[in-house]
Amino acid sequence: MSSRRPLPKICAIIGEDVIVNKPESPMHNRLGEIWKVRADGERLKVSVSFDGEIYNFYLEELVLA
Repeated sequence: MSSRRPLPKICAIIGEDVIVNKPESPMHNRLGEIWKVRADGERLKVSVSFDGEIYNFYLEELVLA
């Protein structure tokens, strides 16, 4: 279990640097930049840019860089 705290909703801001905390993802531990934030039902889905490539994560799969 990771000791990292999930990204707080208030910090889900376009342009914010984040690190992926999702071990099963090939982007795990990679630094990216929030590109878009949108509601997915009760959860927030965050699009993160890694050198122009966009990947989608849920808020709880990201931590502040």
